This record gives sequence, structure tokens and C-alpha cells, in this order.
Amino acid sequence: MTCRELIDLCLTHPASYEDYPFDDVTPVIKHRGNGKMFALVGETDGRPSINLKCEPMRADLLRSAYQDVRPGYHMNKTHWNTVVVDGDVPEDELKRMIEKSYDLIKPKMRKRKMKLIVNKDKCPHDHKCPSIPVCPKGAISQADIYSLPEIDGNKCVVCGKCMKFCPKGAFEKS
Repeated sequence: MTCRELIDLCLTHPASYEDYPFDDVTPVIKHRGNGKMFALVGETDGRPSINLKCEPMRADLLRSAYQDVRPGYHMNKTHWNTVVVDGDVPEDELKRMIEKSYDLIKPKMRKRKMKLIVNKDKCPHDHKCPSIPVCPKGAISQADIYSLPEIDGNKCVVCGKCMKFCPKGAFEKS
């Protein structure tokens, strides 16, 4: 496998792009979403090689399993390996290492923030809401005793205390 083929293989990952931040000859493959590098392509002893990010325990395991997997050249040796291509590392294992490197740096999907709502069918809204004083962040308010309580999503930490104190079970997670 040539250096160009290594680059092209890395570029098959979504939102990846080729960059040359160090010089005009050392390609780095990054993720467009966060600009983080997951591969650096070069040569080691005249053979194509690639630096790949790796979990520390897996990095050690791969180094002990393959002679052509070494601590990352010019990289943090705990988190990066240099893989010399066309040696004792099978191509499918190399592809797996590239995939793992990509997975380690790609932007994480943010979980949808859970929030609380007031179920208007369960709340009679004919009394002062008993959950207001138990909210540790002051996220619950009520305009008057005949209105539905409102939850300020910016203040609420979804601790659940309002759910426990509401006798009608009107506070629910969404």
C-alpha cells in the first residue's frame, strides 16, 4: 500500500480531509467537525507508514502483537502508534486501527438534554404548587394559584424532587 492509498483510505471516513500543517510533504488527515487529527502519513525506513491514535491499553497490545507497530514517532507514545505498512500487520487490522483512530477523535453526539414538563391533564392548577419550594435551583414558578406551574429549562437540573412532591404526579420527564 502506498502513502497515497493510505490517505485515500483515511478519506473514506465522513467529514475527513487532508491537511499539511507541518510542511508541504507530510499529510495529516483530520475531521472537519473539530479539526482533530486521526492520521499522519509518512515513511519509516523507506516504507509507507501511518501514525494512528489509539487507546493506551490497545496500543500496548498491538505493539506486542506486531513488529511493525511501534510507539508513535514524534507523537505522544501513550496514545499514538506508528504502523509500518506492508509488513506483519494484516490489511484488515490496519483498516480497523484507522477506524478506531477516527472514532477516538470524531465529535461526540451530544445527548439530548432531558427536561421536565408539567402535564396539564394531571395538574388541577387550582392551588399553590407544592413543588416550588423543594426545587433546589428555583426553576419552578407559578404566575398565580390558578395557573399551571412553569419550569425554567435553563435552571432545571432534572433532580426529580418536584416529581416526588407533586401529589398529582403532574411533573414528568420528557
